[in-house]
Amino acid sequence: MLLYDKWSFSLGETFQYYLSNQNTFDATQLDTPSFTYRYYNYLDTQLAPSVTLTIGRFETGVIGSFGFRLYSHRRNDLGILMRQITVLLLCFGLGSPLAFALESISGPTVSQSEGALYEIGVFGGGAYLPDYPAANQSHLKGLMMPYIIYRGSILRADREGARARLARTRLFDVEISFSGAFRTNSANNEARRGMPDLDYMGEIGPRLSFRLSNLGGYGRLNLFVPARIVVSTNFENIRHRGYTLAPALYARLWDFLRPGWFGIAQITATFTDRQNAAYFYDVAPEFALPDRPYYVARAGYMGSDFLAGLLIPIGSRWRLFVGGQFLDHDGSANSASPLFKQRINGAAILGLSYMFIQSKQSALER
Repeated sequence: MLLYDKWSFSLGETFQYYLSNQNTFDATQLDTPSFTYRYYNYLDTQLAPSVTLTIGRFETGVIGSFGFRLYSHRRNDLGILMRQITVLLLCFGLGSPLAFALESISGPTVSQSEGALYEIGVFGGGAYLPDYPAANQSHLKGLMMPYIIYRGSILRADREGARARLARTRLFDVEISFSGAFRTNSANNEARRGMPDLDYMGEIGPRLSFRLSNLGGYGRLNLFVPARIVVSTNFENIRHRGYTLAPALYARLWDFLRPGWFGIAQITATFTDRQNAAYFYDVAPEFALPDRPYYVARAGYMGSDFLAGLLIPIGSRWRLFVGGQFLDHDGSANSASPLFKQRINGAAILGLSYMFIQSKQSALER
């Protein structure tokens, strides 16, 4: 029987982000204008994974090398800014199932621990999501990007979302929180055929965070009450899309099912003003059809959802997240809209993260 002393694994990873004016590229092309305002940005990733096995005084190993560049084209400076802001909102907003996976997958897995002051890693995940609230079609949405977790006394980005803590009392915190949602291509949705696309959305606003219970030392129970302004962007302009109020009951359990595993659940009810509801459910006269009549949306209750997931650590650096979401739009103020197609929706979530760097300093606050 062959015995080994130890083995080690390394990714050998490097990440570089480049932002370049097109003139850099045009300088080598004879048939292009001498000056443009376009930008070509790209993320360069190089990996050299290796596995080393030590047997006594001998070592043997396997190493590979590969890389890729992810290019993106920006039309102007505003487009660059909007894309960066939207990605941040999508990644740290506690409103998207995929963002929920990212927030859950990053952070400590030790019971009752707030973890290191900061962590840096990479996250990849996918979610099968409804195209919009009460849609009868769903599509796969994906996200892969570096993440940063910071647990300061004022600025924090962790399992409870990205926020700036403005005030803290014995029972609750006053924070600024964020949320976001992916875009929907109307050409891929039968109910919205011929209508404008639903752009990427971002939300920002104050949030009251009430600490309700520590669940007998087995976790934490919070009540979040966020009120946010909503904007949409196609990376060329920003449009105001109203306001939302989305109180949520949030629970997390340490050592759930098995030691080291982490259970997370959230129940949310969403209310919107007329402008926000109109973005999803209005049918303007120019888009009316025999099976899609003219409709003016109303303010009020949009729906509720239950989001649950399980975080499974794999070694000290890898973390796997699996979860699901159940959405119920029964009683919605806009159930009469021709775009309101399905009362019950569902979503499936899968995410995987790898932590590169972890601060030796613990979080400033437990």
